[in-house]
Amino acid sequence: MAKKYGAGEKGLLYFARNPAFPHLTKIGKTTKLEVVDRNLSSSNVPDLYDYPAIFECEDVD
Repeated sequence: MAKKYGAGEKGLLYFARNPAFPHLTKIGKTTKLEVVDRNLSSSNVPDLYDYPAIFECEDVD
């Protein structure tokens, strides 16, 4: 079922950086309670991700 516009979900907006790729920053969102639930560390990169900024949002969309 498609989500209706404006039906916002509480969630997190995050910025993720990996020391192996210092010129890149991933911007993501999740409705899970913690960003680490996103499993970015298992995305086949040599180093663990760092999260320099995480924002809790009432409507993550």
